[in-house]
Amino acid sequence: MKLDEEISKDPCKKPDKQKPALSEELQKWIASLEECTLPEEKIRSMIEAMQSRVDENGSPKFREFWEIRNLCLPLFKGMPPSLLRTELWQQYVDLSVKARRLKVVLEEKSSFAYEQMDLAIASLEQDLGNYAEKTLQMPELDSYVTLEPLSAKRDQYSNLYKEMHLLNVFAAKVNALRKEAIKTDMRVRNKHKLFERLSACGNQIFPKRKELIKKMSHMFTQDVLLFAETYFPVEKKPSIALYSLQEEIKILQQLAKKLTLNTQAFTEVRKTLSQHWDQLKLREKEKKQEFVQRKQQQQQSHEQAVEKVLEFEGFCKESASLPLIQSKFEEIFTQIKALPDLSRDSERHCKERMIACKKPFEELEKQQRLEVGKLEREQKALRLQKFQELQSEIQKALEEGERNSFDALVVLQESIEGKIKNLVVLKTEKMVLDRLMRAFKDLLLEAKRRSFGSHLDQEKYAELQALLQDKKARRQEVKEQIQVYRKALGGSGLDFEKSMMYQEWMESEKEVLEKMNASITELEEKIEQIEG
Repeated sequence: MKLDEEISKDPCKKPDKQKPALSEELQKWIASLEECTLPEEKIRSMIEAMQSRVDENGSPKFREFWEIRNLCLPLFKGMPPSLLRTELWQQYVDLSVKARRLKVVLEEKSSFAYEQMDLAIASLEQDLGNYAEKTLQMPELDSYVTLEPLSAKRDQYSNLYKEMHLLNVFAAKVNALRKEAIKTDMRVRNKHKLFERLSACGNQIFPKRKELIKKMSHMFTQDVLLFAETYFPVEKKPSIALYSLQEEIKILQQLAKKLTLNTQAFTEVRKTLSQHWDQLKLREKEKKQEFVQRKQQQQQSHEQAVEKVLEFEGFCKESASLPLIQSKFEEIFTQIKALPDLSRDSERHCKERMIACKKPFEELEKQQRLEVGKLEREQKALRLQKFQELQSEIQKALEEGERNSFDALVVLQESIEGKIKNLVVLKTEKMVLDRLMRAFKDLLLEAKRRSFGSHLDQEKYAELQALLQDKKARRQEVKEQIQVYRKALGGSGLDFEKSMMYQEWMESEKEVLEKMNASITELEEKIEQIEG
């Protein structure tokens, strides 16, 4: 009787006026219960169905649970008291308690989920309010084209990429939050609030994102087409390395993925880039073929060049004249350089072999030149020594002139003139010797005058006349020599040392001229005394 009282006290929910229809599957299951004749069989089936609706491993189906529970409760009244009835009732009560507790837990989870989603949407709304600041914090575009026209728009693409990246992040957040709200069990009123806020955020994001995609797609498509028009076909455009164009196309393909283009623009860009990529591959294949042909031509030219080198080596063995070998070297090397497509390495190798072949002859000639140079230096030193000895002899004769007689000076003059005649001297050295010999001639004339003594008579008149004429002729030589020195000093081709030397010689000749004038005057006076 106590169990009957509890059953009668358990409230049975009245059907709602607008109660939603049961699922077709549940209706079929309820209809299948009619096959069970005993109440305990129906109750056991219902308890198992209730258990499956609140199973912790799956998603609880509370509406179906309560429907089955309400159908199960009247069956207990029609079942006579028994131990089985008590056991089934206890299972019924335990499942009801479990369902209520599970509903409480799920409501707490739903409330927590709502709070978390509320915080996430609030954060999104705050970020939308700081749109400009958030755009600056976005990562830079890390792929750039170095060729025109895209290289000039680097900053423009970077700014668009940062803004688009931010809008994509916002759009992804909105979609993720909407999906999370859909699959999360919570009150319909709370879900409606969340969807309204997400719709407001989406109205700020998606239209702007759509317009930015349209702008970026148009600009990027036009720039890619201009890029293709500028650099393709490669055979008729400015020379740019194929690998550089390939790298640029790879970067453009990466940009097409990063810049979030619309489907039409992305397809057009990929199609254009693929066509020109195929052109580059074809051109690369042609260049490889040209390279193979050029290598074959280089090999043929190398073999011809080696034959030329062998010809030169044979000529060197037959000839011992370096001028002929050098002439042959230039002739053959010119022929080698004229060979088509000869590589620099082959040309250098052939040249080194030819140089090595003629090197012994060059070394021999170098040794001969050294020996000739050494001999010339020795001869020069010997000639300079003879010149210095002769110069010293003349200077000594000039210093001791007054102590020597006229006849001794004549003999000495003949000896010196003989040595000068046999001596090979330079122009400057000859000028020095000529100057010394003119001074020696003056010394000889003066010695001749002294040989006349102080007693003058008619017998010496003719000799005085001859001496006077010699003196005048010598004076004329001195004057002419002074004019030569003066003319040389007036020119601009002398260095400082020669200029000083000519100046010194001219001053010396002037002193000789003064002495000569005095000597001539003295002779003229003596001749006048004899005539008087």
